[in-house]
Amino acid sequence: MQTMISLKNKKNFNLKKSKTYFLKFVFLSLFLFLKKVIFLMVFKIKSILEKTLKKIFSIKKLFKSTQFALNGLKIVYKNEVAFRQECFILFFSILITFFINVSKVEKILMIGSIVFILIIEIINTAIEKVVNRIGTEKNILSGEAKDISASAVFVSILLAFFIWFIILF
Repeated sequence: MQTMISLKNKKNFNLKKSKTYFLKFVFLSLFLFLKKVIFLMVFKIKSILEKTLKKIFSIKKLFKSTQFALNGLKIVYKNEVAFRQECFILFFSILITFFINVSKVEKILMIGSIVFILIIEIINTAIEKVVNRIGTEKNILSGEAKDISASAVFVSILLAFFIWFIILF
């Protein structure tokens, strides 16, 4: 009887030992598999990032973008009387700020307010061109879009006037 119990215990012990080895094998295999998958993912992400950064920081692309921006300024200056008038005002406002006794921050605010008008005028022109591109027939929404963009220019002019008035008086 004693030998039979010990044989049974020995079988159970061997069974537990084999289960433990099997689980270790499974976990080790899973760990190695996940390690390989993570390595491949990191390598793939790294290569994607390198390609993206090369595209983003391309000197050729930066040069082309600068050309498009300068071309846009040329188009606005050539076709928009209001933009040319605002450039004239900007030139004289820069001259005026050199001859008045105000701080550097106030000079920056004064000149910046005029530059802000130019920026809004460029956006207004872009909106008008897009609305005209859509159609030349009378449309209430097209008229409202043009009026709203023109009001943005008006508000920027009021802001510049307010800044200059507060600083000078």
